[in-house]
Amino acid sequence: MKRLRNLIMFVIFMTNTVSLWGQIDTISTKTLQLKGNIKQVQDYSYSLEPDKEGKKTVDSKKYELIPLTEDWNIERDKTKYSKTNIAYTFDRTGKNMSVTTYFTDRVPFGGMTFKYDKKGKVIGSKTIFTADDGDLVVDKGYFYNEKGQLVKIDENEGGEWLLTTTFKYDDLGNCIEKNKVASLSVLEKDIQEYEEKNLILEKKIRPEYVKEKHYRYNKANKVTHSEELYPDIGVFLRVENEYDKEGYLVKSKFTNEDDQVTICVYKYKKGKLVQSVCTAIDDPDFYMETNLAYASSGGETEVIKTKTETVSKKVFDKNGLLILHRTPDFDHQYKYSFDKFGNWKEVVLYENKVPSKIRTRKIEYY
Repeated sequence: MKRLRNLIMFVIFMTNTVSLWGQIDTISTKTLQLKGNIKQVQDYSYSLEPDKEGKKTVDSKKYELIPLTEDWNIERDKTKYSKTNIAYTFDRTGKNMSVTTYFTDRVPFGGMTFKYDKKGKVIGSKTIFTADDGDLVVDKGYFYNEKGQLVKIDENEGGEWLLTTTFKYDDLGNCIEKNKVASLSVLEKDIQEYEEKNLILEKKIRPEYVKEKHYRYNKANKVTHSEELYPDIGVFLRVENEYDKEGYLVKSKFTNEDDQVTICVYKYKKGKLVQSVCTAIDDPDFYMETNLAYASSGGETEVIKTKTETVSKKVFDKNGLLILHRTPDFDHQYKYSFDKFGNWKEVVLYENKVPSKIRTRKIEYY
């Protein structure tokens, strides 16, 4: 029973982490922002320890590489934050064939392999989690309806059923319900309601709570109101939005469960957001100003200020990669090297102009 419970927790863990990429746990080279026909990517991170006998040279100095586990978050687009200590393989058509995660440099934590049908849909996967008492292996089967919509995922270990996730859709193709049932009677249900293509309700039902989020829209299908609440407690966040004639969001009002109000005002130039200013009605000292500047080359600078100081400055290059992050507490600079396809293969973090960490990617092409 203990092993079964561990398997259930592992399946839920993998669902809550890997499935950030979608209901099916594959990832594309596009999501990884890679160019070219990729065969394999191996990504590892290290701390740089000064050592005259070290194997790594940075700026003519020798360093020993100490495995590092933390992620870097160097992409401008937060939805495309890439993970380190991980490896991916792809076939010639770009389908993701495997994912392997590591505690540190080449010490495996777990991974997944995928099986596809002739139409390119995932029909099976195998998840392996390395544990002290042996590997845990979970097999998944993916099932579709006649429209090609994913309707069920079955998960089992050694022929023993663990978890089933089912999906329901409306006539417009919106996923309106997701149910998750585990062999230990754990039940999760997610419900989504739409008016045509507009999402008007998200409802999460868990053994320990029920959570809802409601939306209202204007004639241009922009969200004008949203409320997040626990039905048995009440609203804990209400958001009211205003838009200009061009449809740009110009003002948001945030009200929390204690009726504390924060207002954010947004300004644009040539269709791009250039400034947001947030203030609190009940706290005259609260002030947060964010300024965005765009370079003709495609780079971007973000500066965040309070009334008294600049709390953060970030600079991104034309590829959307972080090259500088400065706060009152630290000064970080990132230097990249690229291969002939334009994919970065190494990035060095300089803390106060001293190299301290390095991240490497070994990329193989077809």
